[in-house]
Amino acid sequence: NKMKVAIALVLVAFFVAINCERQILLKNKIAENWFHGGRSDPNAEVKVNIALYQRNMDVLQGLYDRAINPNDSMYAKWMTIEEIMDLIAPEEEVQEFVIQWLLDERNEFIKNTNTENTEENQLKIFNGRDFITVEGPVKIIEYIFRTEMYACKPIVMESFEEYPFAHRSLSQISIPKELSNVIQLVSGLTEFPPVRTNKNIAKISDAGNDTTKYYVVPQTLRNLYNVPEGLVVTNVNTSQAVVEFGAVAGISGDDLKNFQEQTDLPQQSLNYTVGPFKFLPFSGIDGEATLDVQYIMSLGIGAQTSFWTVNGWIYDLLVLIQQRQMDNDPVPWIFSISYGWAEALQCEITGNGESCEKLGGTYQDYVQRSNDEFMKVGMTGITIITISQDAGAAGKNNKNCNKTPAVNPSYPGSSPNAFCLGATMLDPADLLTTNLPPFCQTNDCASGGFEQACSTPTALITTGGGFDTFIPAPSFQQSAIANWVASDALRPPASMFNSSNRGEPDLSTLGHQYMIIENGENLAVDGTSASAPVFASMVSLMLDQRFNNGKPALGPIASLFYSMAESNPSTIFDVTVGNNTGTEVGLLHPKGTTCYGYGTSKGWDPVTGLGSPVLKEILSYLSTIN
Repeated sequence: NKMKVAIALVLVAFFVAINCERQILLKNKIAENWFHGGRSDPNAEVKVNIALYQRNMDVLQGLYDRAINPNDSMYAKWMTIEEIMDLIAPEEEVQEFVIQWLLDERNEFIKNTNTENTEENQLKIFNGRDFITVEGPVKIIEYIFRTEMYACKPIVMESFEEYPFAHRSLSQISIPKELSNVIQLVSGLTEFPPVRTNKNIAKISDAGNDTTKYYVVPQTLRNLYNVPEGLVVTNVNTSQAVVEFGAVAGISGDDLKNFQEQTDLPQQSLNYTVGPFKFLPFSGIDGEATLDVQYIMSLGIGAQTSFWTVNGWIYDLLVLIQQRQMDNDPVPWIFSISYGWAEALQCEITGNGESCEKLGGTYQDYVQRSNDEFMKVGMTGITIITISQDAGAAGKNNKNCNKTPAVNPSYPGSSPNAFCLGATMLDPADLLTTNLPPFCQTNDCASGGFEQACSTPTALITTGGGFDTFIPAPSFQQSAIANWVASDALRPPASMFNSSNRGEPDLSTLGHQYMIIENGENLAVDGTSASAPVFASMVSLMLDQRFNNGKPALGPIASLFYSMAESNPSTIFDVTVGNNTGTEVGLLHPKGTTCYGYGTSKGWDPVTGLGSPVLKEILSYLSTIN
């Protein structure tokens, strides 16, 4: 047809000009809190994801909006990843053309450098149809993108040889200029994920008369969130996963076993891992991983549980999910992501301020493409849980409250196609006095209490929240936001936020005083990092009920929860006390600075969202939805 002829002519013209002029995608430099140890080993393996421009995204958006709406006849009518790609992927000729370019570049490198044409010098290419994944040695990847790669790692890991280097470009990256209308972005060369530390972890101590220091254990969560007694996962298809971002991550099997023994949980272990897996107790990543795994398995007892490590950022995770779907490899129905960074500073992760400027774009390009990938993954029936982060409305990038912008929504928590969790705390907490697990026989544990927004100085962190910088509020959230706007709740000056945009979080669960066991030691942990896996495990119980009743997967649940909260308010406990004007404990804010934030209110608010879940009522409501 005419379209294919036009494409063919463009490709012919490209072959003539391919070596003439290149388009610089970015000029990169190393991120804050990272260092490099010199040029990368030329034979080290690296993986790059190339995003191709898509088509028919408006059509997919329309199908998605109907599939996530519980009041629509098309609710939960999910698609396969192949059906989605048939709709939105660029023409096959474009895909094949990009692959041929990669192969030609590799062959040219072999010829020009007299490199042996061995198996080690081959490229592994995966055609994802709207993305191309290429893996190969540093020396060939450097040649393809005309760049220089360095061995990088977080500064806090500098003295630990066991922690591997991440190979990243610290110079400009380019592609043939004619490909700029085909390639939207390149990922995997510049990402520096946020560095994890253990600052939100405290030693176990006597609570004394301070009930806010009663420990949260699985029994606390079952009592507080009305989990039906004895409810566990029974369907073999119910599956959940935690995601960690870094060169390597892992947990200790002994710690997990010990935790389950001390909290009277049945013995469970991970079903499988994806990506580099190794427990390094000195790593802040593994402190996060320990929390994630111990608590996603605390309520989602019996669910198939996997552990994913991604040496990249959000786009790389979403591409990996789709690649595994296409390869028929195991992919869970529920993901918990306890990571985030200021949305407007995604360029700091994807290239320290410059990579998002590729082809005249901004951070919005990376966020929008990632949001589209969230939509694609969600349209296959997968549920993704994210967080609003741990430094209040100001955000971790402004935790001293002395930068502009003063308030910073966290991404991917602000994505309209994911479900965002904030954090609460018990103040006061009630003492657990019956059916005490071993840990609580010698330590004070909470049975429940009064739930309010998690904030300093009571907690080590302050729950985040706010409004997206440019993505409009989805239709299912607009009335909830309008009600908050009409209230007299605390808020920053109007010039600092746009209440017509997507608001975060959607819901909250406890984020203070969780007991974990890491490297054989009992510790207390705070963070929205706890909220995500805890709620994800509740979603596993919801999903299990649906599967056992012959119903399809839940998929993206935001629209469902806003509709449910409006029609069945007994499903949500409305958290109406607290705000997120704080940041992190122990920070001395410079004299004259003001930490801006938002206040709770009746109904949804940009602090705790709709409130916290009442699982028994939620399960009853879900049983009525076809």
